[in-house]
Amino acid sequence: MKNQNVSLSPEENKKFTRIFWIMALLPFVFVTALFLLQPESSLPPVEMLDNPPEVQASLIIAKKNEKEDTVIGRFWLVNRTSVKYRQISPYVFDALIATEDERFMSHSGIDFRGLARSIFSLGSKGGASTIPQQLAKLLFTLQQREEADIARAKGETLAAKVGGFFGKFRRINEKVRENIIAKRLEERYTKEEIITMYLNQFDFLYNAVGIENAARVYFNKSPKDLTKEEAAMLVGMCKNPALYNPYTYKIKNYRRYIADDLGISSKAVTKAQIDEYKGKDSMRTLDRRNQVLFQWMRNSEDENDALKNKLTKEEFDRLKVKEVAVDFKSLDHKEGMAPYFR
Repeated sequence: MKNQNVSLSPEENKKFTRIFWIMALLPFVFVTALFLLQPESSLPPVEMLDNPPEVQASLIIAKKNEKEDTVIGRFWLVNRTSVKYRQISPYVFDALIATEDERFMSHSGIDFRGLARSIFSLGSKGGASTIPQQLAKLLFTLQQREEADIARAKGETLAAKVGGFFGKFRRINEKVRENIIAKRLEERYTKEEIITMYLNQFDFLYNAVGIENAARVYFNKSPKDLTKEEAAMLVGMCKNPALYNPYTYKIKNYRRYIADDLGISSKAVTKAQIDEYKGKDSMRTLDRRNQVLFQWMRNSEDENDALKNKLTKEEFDRLKVKEVAVDFKSLDHKEGMAPYFR
């Protein structure tokens, strides 16, 4: 039997063409509607970054001599200390831009290719967020914490997070709101101010909120003195500070963790199993740091003008074999000098 070609009538062609364009444009119409119909009350004011509800740590300062003061103590609810752009090593900015936002200096806050990918995947593939978008996300976190504190003070029950399809819809809506705030941040602040605010707001864990405290906690030094590999390690933590933390694996209770993970008794956990799990965790931090260094090298080879310091192939090969050297210094406002101020 011969194959017969089925031809569509002009009316059917028009119908299928119309359906195709409706399906193709529907996501964009949907997102545009979310942008236009977003209530102002759902958006945190960008001024919250100037005066965040979580105040900075308070410093107890004593006169060392006629020309110099010294910090003898500090206390906090959240240990966050803001520093200025010039007080941070330029290596931190280079590593952050190369890894998180290659076009940071040229875009206006939104990566439209990343946004489109997020829409079509319903958020399952992420969105390649820009630094302003990530700062906007931190701003929403501040707002949510403030609202949660108010709700707890009133004795109200906090709403549980929704999963499934509605959870994905909620994430898309959050992405839209982050884009709106990112645009407002770009209109209000300079690039230097935006990237500095992001580093000042990020929580690196272990009482290290902001790059100043992160440098002190993990390397016992000023953020201005961070080396390239140290900057790369801290920037690597920005993806997930718990997963890529260089200190957690040193204090983690692996016997209990492995017992829960494998569903066995803690007494049945062997030293070999502990060494295996601990080794994987320690290598995770090293691998992430080297990913940041690689991105830095690649952007340097591509002549990314946003980078002030290039990373050569020779430097990358030398730095990637270095161990993650952490000089961890725990911060506790209940210890140290001047406890009577706390």
